[in-house]
Amino acid sequence: MITLRRLVTVSRSTGLALLAIAFAGCGGGTRATPRTAVSAPDGGRLFVKSGCGHCHALASAGTRGGSGPDFDTSEKLDLRQIRTSLVEGSNGMPSYAGRLTSRQLDAIAAFIYHSTR
Repeated sequence: MITLRRLVTVSRSTGLALLAIAFAGCGGGTRATPRTAVSAPDGGRLFVKSGCGHCHALASAGTRGGSGPDFDTSEKLDLRQIRTSLVEGSNGMPSYAGRLTSRQLDAIAAFIYHSTR
């Protein structure tokens, strides 16, 4: 006989396993999630230190920008789109692939993504 406690434990384990599988498939190709060595708050400091705020307004970073999109009011990009823009550059923005490490790029992308939600 299956007890209610056993059923809840099995259901919880199954649910967690399904969530893990679902998240494992997210993102495809380009890694666009922050790694543990550099966190999203570090991304905020990197955003400012790397000069992103000279062009981009972002209230959570305390920047006003000017020539680039205002991240507080512009189209909301997904994490992959932000990461790709950082790596490839776009519309006059230079690539940061050679200037920042992959972990730093991940952290800045995560910071921008979470700050614009």
